[in-house]
Amino acid sequence: MKATPTTPPSPDQAIRLRTYLSGAASLVAILAAGVLLAALVEWGIEASPSRTPPEQRALPTASRSADTRGGDYRVSWTPRGGVVPLNDYFDVKLIVEKNRGDLGPLEGGSLSFRALMPEHGHGMNVRPRVRELGEGRYSVEGVLLHMGGRWVMEVDVAVEDGVERAAFEINL
Repeated sequence: MKATPTTPPSPDQAIRLRTYLSGAASLVAILAAGVLLAALVEWGIEASPSRTPPEQRALPTASRSADTRGGDYRVSWTPRGGVVPLNDYFDVKLIVEKNRGDLGPLEGGSLSFRALMPEHGHGMNVRPRVRELGEGRYSVEGVLLHMGGRWVMEVDVAVEDGVERAAFEINL
């Protein structure tokens, strides 16, 4: 078989061909996005959870308690109002009690509070304020969990002997 020479396309033909291929690629991208969106809806995954009002995504919760990793303290937390809202400020009530030695409420300790999303590699966009109220009671003001997913709230209890951490998981 003998090869026949081909003539290159004219500039007008090249422009038409590029326009056609560009339009076809855009159409394929739009169809793929539609199929993905349909699959997400079918699986019950919201494409835009931030459009759901926070009061409809609030997580009812009871008081929760955990021992610090060293076991010296028991930390209990309760969100004010009984719910942890999504993307809305709330406060947390903490109670810290000694598990060893002179049992009872922690007096004179210093607490810090943070919340992290381990799968996303970030925490809150704000720094809540921790206030000691006395008799082992503390108030954490200005907590903001700005997106849905798994959050880990950490409370560090600092005393003369060192720092111990209690951690709590919640899913929004």
